[in-house]
Amino acid sequence: PDGNKVGWIRPQGTQLTVSGRRLDSHAPPAKASIPCCYLMKFQASALYFPTEGCWEISAKAGTSELTFVTRVGPARPPR
Repeated sequence: PDGNKVGWIRPQGTQLTVSGRRLDSHAPPAKASIPCCYLMKFQASALYFPTEGCWEISAKAGTSELTFVTRVGPARPPR
């Protein structure tokens, strides 16, 4: 529920876009929160997955692209 923090290295001065789709079942798309105004190559983000399962994440910034697959487990209970 609190999202997963993800740091990216992207071409300086480009805008990062991130999308995610579940591969092993139907689910709403993953969501990304990408704050503005990182002037250097580093870009922080948070990814939110509506369900556990196998997810494909695709990121683009300028002419650079990255796609990876990850397994999302059950949410941890609140502390």
